[in-house]
Amino acid sequence: MRGGTYEHIGETSSEYECYLKVKRERMLATGATWNKNWEGCFADFGDIIVMHSSFPDCRACLFSGSECLVF
Repeated sequence: MRGGTYEHIGETSSEYECYLKVKRERMLATGATWNKNWEGCFADFGDIIVMHSSFPDCRACLFSGSECLVF
């Protein structure tokens, strides 16, 4: 997918912890992306989550209310 913007906000040990970190620290984010190789956590903004082909080991979710729709 392409479009939207993202911000690296630190490292977490799981995609669920990344989800919680983004929800807590970036309230305007529309999703979260977590890289399992180096545990990078990103807040995603906009209508489309940014997924990079150079990071195939990412897990991303689009926020839907209090839920995370995992891709």
